[in-house]
Amino acid sequence: MAIMCAFLTSLLILSFFSPGTSLSSNYYAKTCPNVESLVRRAVRDAATSDKKVPAALLRMHFHDCFIRGCDASVLLNSKGKNTAEKDGPPNVSLHAFYVIDNAKKVVESAAQG
Repeated sequence: MAIMCAFLTSLLILSFFSPGTSLSSNYYAKTCPNVESLVRRAVRDAATSDKKVPAALLRMHFHDCFIRGCDASVLLNSKGKNTAEKDGPPNVSLHAFYVIDNAKKVVESAAQG
């Protein structure tokens, strides 16, 4: 379950970083070759401290990918009067966004360039 959770989280994070291009399995090969292990560790640490994290991430993945396509739009924050998808009625009960945010910070700090 933890491996599946890490994999799904990796997909979400990588799709969030990919601006308008298709995903590539070697996108971070030069700038952050250990991206998978960094994300895996961040998710594992979060799941260790909160046993609901794997289920929450899987549910978040479902709400983002299986309803309107995988675009990571559920990760965007509301701004002004523009209500983001994460704050909409079907998604207001989603949680564990902090896991994605923490993994993103770890990857950004480790990536070169």
